[in-house]
Amino acid sequence: MRKQALRHPVNLIDFGKTGVGGGDVILKDGTVVGRWDTDESDAIYGFIPTDWPQAAFHSPFAFDLADKIGKFLAGEKTMFPSDVSTTSH
Repeated sequence: MRKQALRHPVNLIDFGKTGVGGGDVILKDGTVVGRWDTDESDAIYGFIPTDWPQAAFHSPFAFDLADKIGKFLAGEKTMFPSDVSTTSH
């Protein structure tokens, strides 16, 4: 099995593979920070941080989700007031 290269600051593992509706979110340094998934229509992507029961936020675009994840991990949780609840995890 070939190891997937981690080329980006935030990597959505298995994104773009047919029949895959989710996978790990791994930083470039190899740290697993959660999972990504899609809704039942496969049109909306969500990020579920490690140890959270549900998605912290969603996006209709994978590249936007990765950008939001980076900002979220950098502490910019206020960027998503309608999506992120700091008391629900």
